[in-house]
Formats: sequence, C-alpha cells, structure tokens
Amino acid sequence: MRTRDQWGNWEWPFAESQREGKLYRPWLDEPLAELRHCLMQEYPEWPWEPLWPDGRSFALCLTHDVDIVSQHATGWAFLRSFYRMRQAQERKKEQAKRLIWTGISAVSGWIRNSKDPLWHYEDWLSLEDRFGFRSTFFFFPSHLIKPAVWDANYHFDDEIIFAKRPMTVSQMMQVIHRAGWEIGLHGSYYSATETGILRCEREQIETVIEDTVISIRQHWLHYDITRTPRLQVEAELRCDSTQGFNRSIGFRAGTSFPYWCWDHRTQSALPILEIPLHVMDGALFTTNALEYDAELAVHHCIQLMDRVAQVGGCLTLNWHPNYLNDSKWWSVYQALLEEGARRNAWGCTAGQLYAWWIQRESRLQWAPSHGIGAMP
Repeated sequence: MRTRDQWGNWEWPFAESQREGKLYRPWLDEPLAELRHCLMQEYPEWPWEPLWPDGRSFALCLTHDVDIVSQHATGWAFLRSFYRMRQAQERKKEQAKRLIWTGISAVSGWIRNSKDPLWHYEDWLSLEDRFGFRSTFFFFPSHLIKPAVWDANYHFDDEIIFAKRPMTVSQMMQVIHRAGWEIGLHGSYYSATETGILRCEREQIETVIEDTVISIRQHWLHYDITRTPRLQVEAELRCDSTQGFNRSIGFRAGTSFPYWCWDHRTQSALPILEIPLHVMDGALFTTNALEYDAELAVHHCIQLMDRVAQVGGCLTLNWHPNYLNDSKWWSVYQALLEEGARRNAWGCTAGQLYAWWIQRESRLQWAPSHGIGAMP
C-alpha cells in the first residue's frame, strides 16, 4: 500500500527507520565509515581519495527555498491567487484560506504604504560569507503551466528592495548569482509528477541569470520516486535535494552522502544526484511538526551534525529566507553555521557539492590499481 499524507507526500511517520528508532542516524554510513577507517589504518600507503575538498571533515550543504519575497502581497498577486483558485483542483477550503490571506496582505500593504520588513534578504549572504560559506537559493518560476494553490505567488517583475536598492526579483537573482551564490529551481507542485513542466521552469530561471541551472528542490517536497527523478533528468537537471521531510528531521534514506537516483522502470541508475535533505526549518518549528524551541532545535541538530561528522558525510540544511525576522529561526541557523565552521565543515551549495562529487568519482574510476586487493 502506498501511504501518503494530505499533501500527497510520503512523510516520516510512514518510515520503517522511524519505527525502528534509526531515523536520526545515518545507519547506512556507519559500517562503511568504520570499514574505511580500518582499511586506512591497515593500508596507509594506498592513495586515499579525500571525501571533501581542502581536508574538510564533513560537508554542510546550505539551501534556501524562496517561497515569499514580500510580506505585503501586491494587487497582481491577489489576482494571480484568484486565477489559480479558479483553475486549481485542490480543496475549496484551502483555496479560500490562501485567497483571503493574499487579499488581507495586499490591503495591509496599501494601507501601510511602508517599507516591507522582508526587504533585507542580503543578510543571509552576509551571515554565510562571515564563515566563508555559500548556499543555493531555489527560486520559483514566474509562469506556471499547471498552478496549484500551494505554489509560490511572486513574479520576476515584482519590485523589491535588496541590498538597500530598489530592483525587481529577477535583478535580485542576478545579484545573488554574480556574488558567488547559486540560483536553483524550486519546481512547482505539479512539476514533480507531470511531464512537460520542469524544462519550462528551468529555462525561465536560466533566462533570468543567463547561466545554466543544474539544481532543483521540488516545492512542498512533493516527490514520487517512480516519476520525479526521471522527469528531472528529462528536464536536463543534474542534482536534486528534495528527499527529506516537511514535519521532521533526520536521514530519510539512511545516509548523509549524495547518491544517484534509481529508475524503477528500467532498474538502472539515473544521471541525477540526490543530495538528501536532513534539516528543514519548518520541520523544527511549525505547529504541525516538531514544535521545538531554539534550545531544543540546536541540541537535536547538533546531534545530527555529530553523527554526520563521525562518518564524514554531508548535512543538508534548508532555511526559508522569508523567516528572516523571526529571532528563533535566525538564531538556530546562525548557531549551526558557527558550529559547522568550528568543526572545519565545507559550507557549500548544491551545485558545488555536485561538481565535487562527480569529479571525485571520476578520479576514483581512473585511479591505477596497486596490486591484488588494492583500492584506488
């Protein structure tokens, strides 16, 4: 039986690892890390390929899902919400709630006519740059072939303030990209399961930044293992970071390392690298999830970081930038970056991790052997 939650997702209560008490451990990695350690002690002369660049002890893949760019919705956003309500097939109650919120937000913005409290997204870049880290910002496309009521509702032409300068969303994307951060695709809800959508959405992002987009995370973590990976390959994407949980943290696939996705139809590997998602802010704090305070959130995340560091893996974080002004959400993210830097972690984007991983695989593949039983 295929068990799904109300949003069509396979969530943590359905996981066998959760029932067996293994959800918070990279249980697949632990015996392999022990084997690697033993072999390195026994055969120090072998040319061991490092797991991460520059002698880093583990990787910290930093990501942001850009769902909202303004606290005050515009009139155009209200009209887009109304259009989607008419077009979408989701529950009427959910549609009405979204439309009412957008309308109230739009009216509030008109009445206040004040600076939007979200218009200092550059603080995310400043924080990460303090530690020499970089992150991926997954942006939504403007044009949706099949909109859902849950999809993001901003447009590339929306006017905002970024780095104390007025600009459009597309210009903000360009500034972030040119500063050395990565812009990826935040695929719409239906793009995860229906053909002919993802390529159009990827091309929209590429047109804005004038560069290739290789990374994706599906909105709402909507994902089907029998369909989504192949749709991503067909759209010429190269790495995904969707496989995690909306309402819990942990190792959904039992591993902290990236892995190649599997095509269940052909029973073969697909050329799209999965960078599993381990910690999402909403899973830590929201009322339908773990509901942690800041202290407990940091404590649990550091436990996961401990276990990732022990196996030399990668811990992937996802923080939504629209929670910029929530002190709890911000302070926990800052604490995790500080701890990662203290432990000599590699704070990287999804694209940087993908590039490193395929280069490492290539070096391993072409490394010469060194006698019977030797490892590259």
